[in-house]
Amino acid sequence: MKAAGRPGRRGGFTLVEVLVASSLAAVAAGVIFSGFISMQKNFIAGNSYIDIHRDARMAMDWLAKDIRWAIELEPSHGAYATSNNCIVLRVPSVDSAGNVIDVENDHDFIIFKLKAGSPTELERIVDAKDGVSGRIDEIRTVADNIDSLEFSYNGTELYSVGNFNAVTHLDIVLTTSTTVTGVELTDTLSTTTKLRNKE
Repeated sequence: MKAAGRPGRRGGFTLVEVLVASSLAAVAAGVIFSGFISMQKNFIAGNSYIDIHRDARMAMDWLAKDIRWAIELEPSHGAYATSNNCIVLRVPSVDSAGNVIDVENDHDFIIFKLKAGSPTELERIVDAKDGVSGRIDEIRTVADNIDSLEFSYNGTELYSVGNFNAVTHLDIVLTTSTTVTGVELTDTLSTTTKLRNKE
């Protein structure tokens, strides 16, 4: 016996079924696309954070290396003055092999400061003793994306230190930052570094 079917019914989908299926497909595509965009943003933010951390680490490495070489923190040298975000270091001159020449009499100066006109860049300025030192005069950008840089001594701002000869170490706080896809990323490093042969 033949099953009775609906009169006039043919195989296929009704308009309502097609609309429901299309809507579900659109929602699924939207969820997948949204997840992809979110993953892309997280990937970009992660890479950017690695970049600013690298900048902070590179700046700290340069600072620590030169501070450890320094005989004294100087109040000023030429146009540069020690402040909360600029330091003037007196370091012993070295020969071409990197050996100290005369720690008492032959000195170079190394200055760290935020670049004028572009305060997100940290500059390292070397003023070598002419005709003596194996170092060469140079100005180099050692890090980008600097948001803030602060030097102090035992919790005292360098502006307030009366006798720089008494400074045995420097406390450094360095913050790097960048904005990616509307989100601000920051990284802060801090360290204390002792000057050469200071107790």
